[in-house]
Amino acid sequence: MPACYLVLAITTDSLSSRPVTFAKKIVEPTFDAVVSLYFISRVVTQFSSHFKLELPLRALTLITHSHSALARRGTLGGTTRARTSGRADARLNGPVKAVSRSSAKEKDGLHRLRSTHANQRFSRYRGPVAFDQGAQKEPPRAPPPEQTMRPVIFKSSDPRRRAAPAYAPVPVLTPPPVPMLAQLAPRLPRGKAWLYEPKLDGFRGLLWRRTASAVQLLSRNSRDLGPWFPELIRAGQKLPVGTLIDGEIVIADDEACVDFAALQVRLSSARKQVPHAAFERAAVLVVFDALEIDGLPLVHEPLAVRREHLERLLEALHPCLQLIDQTADVDLAEDWLKLLPSIEGVVAKRADRRYASGRVRDWVKVKRYRTIDCIVIGLAGDLDAPKLVLGLRHPDNLAHHLGVSRVLHAAALEPLAPLLHRLGPEEPAIRSRWQHDAVPPWRRLPPKLVCEIKATTIDGGRWLRQPATFIRWRPDLTPEDCLLDQLRQ
Repeated sequence: MPACYLVLAITTDSLSSRPVTFAKKIVEPTFDAVVSLYFISRVVTQFSSHFKLELPLRALTLITHSHSALARRGTLGGTTRARTSGRADARLNGPVKAVSRSSAKEKDGLHRLRSTHANQRFSRYRGPVAFDQGAQKEPPRAPPPEQTMRPVIFKSSDPRRRAAPAYAPVPVLTPPPVPMLAQLAPRLPRGKAWLYEPKLDGFRGLLWRRTASAVQLLSRNSRDLGPWFPELIRAGQKLPVGTLIDGEIVIADDEACVDFAALQVRLSSARKQVPHAAFERAAVLVVFDALEIDGLPLVHEPLAVRREHLERLLEALHPCLQLIDQTADVDLAEDWLKLLPSIEGVVAKRADRRYASGRVRDWVKVKRYRTIDCIVIGLAGDLDAPKLVLGLRHPDNLAHHLGVSRVLHAAALEPLAPLLHRLGPEEPAIRSRWQHDAVPPWRRLPPKLVCEIKATTIDGGRWLRQPATFIRWRPDLTPEDCLLDQLRQ
């Protein structure tokens, strides 16, 4: 009986110009042969596609030889030596099981399957398959005893190409860096061991040039911010390979003040709008620390040493990479808190401490608070422990909401008692673009009362980012005194 061999000749441009040949014996050159040809071609195609290998399929043919001819020639297609036909080539990693003698019932089922579905099932395949459908099928024979075939090792013509790796090694399992965080405190620490830096109102960002072609911008929670800040990715390409710097991502407004709302707009923009937004108002990474520079780890060095490396690195490097101001004068740092409305606060750092991931006591953050006189325009929450809905008078001479306060204590509820019977019906929550409920469901109150609050940061120049802290009632002021201009002082 003729023996059918499936031969796959695959060439790879990166290894050599000679085809690498795989062979598989198929006992019956009929429907089973086509099944094997189809599925093996699919496996080779999916394997090369999944691993992104450049393996063009140059030849996929079905060759029929007799056992006697193979024994006389001792070759298969001139490339693979076949002593017998009991096993496939060793490159297929295993023997091919011989087909046993089929029963009459199995033969009838195979005949019906061949006559009914052969043309329909493989009509989609366009490969160069050649076999004789009209050939008479010989009676099945017992398979020959299993023997092994001598494997043929195909060597590249260029030994340098064989030794060189296909791709440069990249550390794919490197964990993302965990930034160092500051603890909140009511006042700045004093002493010669402390250095002070302004705290800007932005997003934490770690710019990491891992390799010559890989630059990442990571958030505090290891979120990839690169797609929204392509200008910082381009700036990161100026860093030496193996450099990781830590800083704050900010966007300035027309008055050169930090605009946190612009950062929120950038993150909520569609990807196709990001390049235009980056061109109109570029973001800046204000750098204050370095974990690694040019492959040299610095996390175990004290802050004073890391600062020296950082100053040399960022000197005239890129306009989107700026170095934060730093001082050892605590009095100057306290003036920053009092006089600079554009900063969120001041961070005090120990000059002799290493960079430690997580929240530690070596960094202390003091927020800048401002006091605002506001109109009470409504109440939210439980009336026994309500939150004040606050407003300010805008240039249109109308009171617009500013935000809410934290829950009032029972001692501060007395001025509200005469107005509770004039509360309006419950109104839906006032939503902002970035907060779920800027003002929760609330009830209007006649604008008669004025209170003084303490707040930290203001979004968009008109809204509280967090609930304010109630300080005291101001019976000496009227609602006409509560103007929006307070937020610009």
